[in-house]
Amino acid sequence: MPSINIAGKSIELEEVNDMLGAYYRDEKKTIVDKLEKEEDWRIFCKPEYGVKDQLVATVIQHKGDVMQPYQTKFTPKGGVKFKPELNMVRPCKIDIEITPQEIERTALAWLKTDGSQYTKTPFVGKIVDKVLQRLRYDINNVVVNGDYQGPPPDGVAGDTLASFDGWIKIYNNAVAAGKIVPYALGAITEDNVVRKLEEMFDTVPLNKRLPGLQMFVDQRTLLKYNRRRRGAEFQNAIVMNSTLDGTTCELVAPLNWPEGRIMLGHKDNMLYMEDGINEEVNMTFQWTGRIINCMVDFKRGVGFETIEGEVFGNLVA
Repeated sequence: MPSINIAGKSIELEEVNDMLGAYYRDEKKTIVDKLEKEEDWRIFCKPEYGVKDQLVATVIQHKGDVMQPYQTKFTPKGGVKFKPELNMVRPCKIDIEITPQEIERTALAWLKTDGSQYTKTPFVGKIVDKVLQRLRYDINNVVVNGDYQGPPPDGVAGDTLASFDGWIKIYNNAVAAGKIVPYALGAITEDNVVRKLEEMFDTVPLNKRLPGLQMFVDQRTLLKYNRRRRGAEFQNAIVMNSTLDGTTCELVAPLNWPEGRIMLGHKDNMLYMEDGINEEVNMTFQWTGRIINCMVDFKRGVGFETIEGEVFGNLVA
């Protein structure tokens, strides 16, 4: 039976498999909580838990004023229209193989770095951390650039970005459906960046410029903006977010956001959806021959409660 050697102790691969499973069962809440904290988009959206397949938001559209002075006769004025906004949550997975050599290297690095003893340190936790670290990166990328294409053919590994629709795909679909009319902002340069971002902000109606409004830009644009406005306060690093000068609008530059793309939306109108609380990530390990298969199942999706009149952006060729 295959085995690994850690600090002079031989451990069979089947035992490592059992240790991985036991570690995940014992530390599941901590593991899931850590993953959630490292998913950048949670802080920019309203989390929605327990979404099985889809979340239907009710969009309320007002037709003019409805209030009027009292009189006994019924005199209709204005109106309210209710429309559904459909947001999808997609099942996703990770299937990876872990070899004995990788386990040995991970365990030895863990012991050397921490100065720990094998009997006191759950080295399998390091393996789980590495799996979730990569998962976190992929989720943050798909949230922005995802383009769901349906399940891949049986037995064929699917493309990461096809896991579920991200913000750019949802925005483009809304433009195509006439729900968003993009603004022709033009190119953003070092010289005009302040004027251009303020011009983009001015496309938002006055009654929508409320606390919680966010303007999503790429990191190069945010760096240009910070350099232009820094004045006496020197800023020497790319920061993930700041505030558009003279407003409460937060400038947000997520990882993987496309260059030149701008989108504005209120935090409470942007949904970050998943299946269940501390139940959406299910990790299992299966020992087969000379390897251990690691399988992670979960669900994710993003969307808007309301698009028309609530989401704004620029025109990108």
